[in-house]
Amino acid sequence: MDELSSDGSSRVLIHCSAAISRSPAVVTGYLIRRRGMSLGEGLKVLKGARGRQVNPNKRFMRQLEEIEREREGEGLGFDNEGEEWESTTAA
Repeated sequence: MDELSSDGSSRVLIHCSAAISRSPAVVTGYLIRRRGMSLGEGLKVLKGARGRQVNPNKRFMRQLEEIEREREGEGLGFDNEGEEWESTTAA
């Protein structure tokens, strides 16, 4: 998506069955990781752009919160056993 959006003229379609939970979660995760937005900012931008319901389920919201914490923590996160690992996401 980065390559497609670098010149601002390309569009990307990300779709799932109802387009309410899964695809909005994917796009919001992209906005957090690659565009440096907060979770709230990402959801607000997406809701404004779509003009339709955006409602990631609880599991996706937890994952988005983790992505946001990871970004805020300078790319460091913890695996399920509490071991620290370095993120491969670009700042």
